[in-house]
Amino acid sequence: MDDCKLVAGFKGIRNTVSKVNIMADPDIIDWIQEGELLLTTAYSFKRDNIEEQKNLIRECSRKGLGGIGIKIYPYLHSLSEEVINLANHLNFSLIDIYYSIPLSDVMSTVLKEIFSKQAFLLERIEKVHEHFMNVMLEEVLGIVYENIKNPTFLCLDFLNESVEKFDGLDDETKKYSFKGYK
Repeated sequence: MDDCKLVAGFKGIRNTVSKVNIMADPDIIDWIQEGELLLTTAYSFKRDNIEEQKNLIRECSRKGLGGIGIKIYPYLHSLSEEVINLANHLNFSLIDIYYSIPLSDVMSTVLKEIFSKQAFLLERIEKVHEHFMNVMLEEVLGIVYENIKNPTFLCLDFLNESVEKFDGLDDETKKYSFKGYK
């Protein structure tokens, strides 16, 4: 991916990319969705006129795509200045994919990054949930303890954890009462 180059839409570099789509057909507008990075070659651009290229950029931006990765060479020497100016105006990223890089490699790299970020986010959510669950259970157990004036113990087998509130019990009684639960 080091050989890929952002050629337009520099301010759109932080646009959200949550999936990848491949443009094999110039009439793709009906099938694209928000958050996609659209990958294509300039083959279809070669036959299209500048207005059709600009329309593709406008529609992709309007639909909330993250950008377009395009293999410009060997079909074109470069994108037209009008297309680049429009993408810059819309903050819509256009990435020149180096000729020798397969689109499948780009797709794989982007999807790995998406999955990695999702896994990280899920891990953080799980830790926050676990923390809130522990705080909540300790509070509930504290309220139960205060109301019944007896030691309380909650074993959460599915989490392999326990929460306890047994002030005033000596260590030997604790050990005997909750044997096998910790």
